[in-house]
Amino acid sequence: MKIGLGQIKYETGKVKKNLKKIQKFIFKAKKEEVDLLVFPELCLTGYSLKNLVSKVAIKLDDPIIESLKEESKDISLVVGLVEESKTYDFYNTALYLEKGEIKHIHRKIYLPNYGIFEEKKYFISGEEVRAFETSYGRMGMLVCADSWHPVLPYILALDGAFIFINVIASYNKGLGKKISTRYAWERLNKFYAQVFSCYVVFVNAVGADGENSFWGGSTVIKPGGRILVKPDYCKEQLATAYIDLKRVRYYKNVLPEFKEEKIDLNIRELKRIKKDKLKNVSFKYINKISKKKILKKKAYLP
Repeated sequence: MKIGLGQIKYETGKVKKNLKKIQKFIFKAKKEEVDLLVFPELCLTGYSLKNLVSKVAIKLDDPIIESLKEESKDISLVVGLVEESKTYDFYNTALYLEKGEIKHIHRKIYLPNYGIFEEKKYFISGEEVRAFETSYGRMGMLVCADSWHPVLPYILALDGAFIFINVIASYNKGLGKKISTRYAWERLNKFYAQVFSCYVVFVNAVGADGENSFWGGSTVIKPGGRILVKPDYCKEQLATAYIDLKRVRYYKNVLPEFKEEKIDLNIRELKRIKKDKLKNVSFKYINKISKKKILKKKAYLP
């Protein structure tokens, strides 16, 4: 399987312009006989939308999606957009399109709401994560901050995903001077590739986004943690690499630790932790009410 990384610059709120850019990359990727072409988070709509979210939101039966379905008859695609649901909610969504159909929808679950990020203000959180079948093997998709919650890649691995696709929109800054987002992402991607014996396909945007800029650094990492391809940082580019699932088979047998996962134990302990946390929350709440009552009584004492 030949995979393409569509490391593009997109314009915030300019859906038609972004679609044209995506179509150019699709045309180029088809010439290079790419099987699957992956674009960054919110590539159709742009990232820092704020009050533009409702204006650029796209329903899944929109002509734009229909045009991408048509393209996917010749090349499989992953694209990001602001999705408008039938109930007029907005999601940060990644679509996997293949053979003229939407094969999988992943709605971003963890919406950052700190520093320069305000996603919770505009989006509804997704409620499920699962692996899915494609013509090239079983895959899983995550959107940006989802990967910072290791339980989600863990679930995808248990669900049989051999290829992790992570689409992001990551700035050069945003976490403070002492934290390099680029360095953190690169370590995280290698970690998942090694622990889960899977391919990691990671695609970031490039270019200016208001006062901030995306750093790119898109990559394909093979099982074991070695990089197969990486476009230049901060440069718009189509990069390609070959994926061979025999490498997954090899690493799953050389490093078979993950095969020993005790799912029942994990579920049992997570239930215990949840129960303990609920107890503590209830206890704190009761304590708080009791203290208020005591203070109120003291206020009336002579």
